[in-house]
Amino acid sequence: WTDYVVRDVSDVEEARTIFLIPSDMQLTLFEREVSKEDLHARLRQAIRRLLAEVSQVFDIILIDCPPGLSVLTESWLREADFHLSPTKPDYVSLCGLEVFRRFKALNPEMGFAQNLGVIVNMKDMRSESDADYEAWLKQHPENRCFSTALPYLRMLQDAARFQTGRSFLGKYPGEAGRAVRAVTDELVARLALEAGKPQPRKESQSA
Repeated sequence: WTDYVVRDVSDVEEARTIFLIPSDMQLTLFEREVSKEDLHARLRQAIRRLLAEVSQVFDIILIDCPPGLSVLTESWLREADFHLSPTKPDYVSLCGLEVFRRFKALNPEMGFAQNLGVIVNMKDMRSESDADYEAWLKQHPENRCFSTALPYLRMLQDAARFQTGRSFLGKYPGEAGRAVRAVTDELVARLALEAGKPQPRKESQSA
């Protein structure tokens, strides 16, 4: 994996210690082969080894998985320590969280990442409907909703646009910067809290 790590992926001056292992369009074909050859256990073992090695180098490892439940996403979810669910405050997204909750309850003996919380994302701060859906999410303690929602703002939608030499406040001024900082601070606080708790042992699988 060390041959594929990319450094200097952030254009924010205060975030120079972020590294990236990029994905690849061929992963869809890879998943097809895993399913066809029934190699799920070997895939999980490979992910487990990768996480064990990477965790010796980096303090926090974020695994970005696409929406939906695929073979690869499930394998990451069963090997990672925690999962974080960003969700839009709308009906379809709430249904998606419920589907995910039911899926997580299946085969508990196979292990699963612990819920670190739900982050309400792309919230229209002027929308009464968005406010109602956020309130509904926060009414259910099992969601562990973050206190701050990320607003729908153009500068956040354009976050992937790379421009060198920017400070955090230069890239995310005003409301956007305050929201990103608040969510980040709460995420770090939750990770620190969980680090002091005994973690459940993950079940290993034979090939």
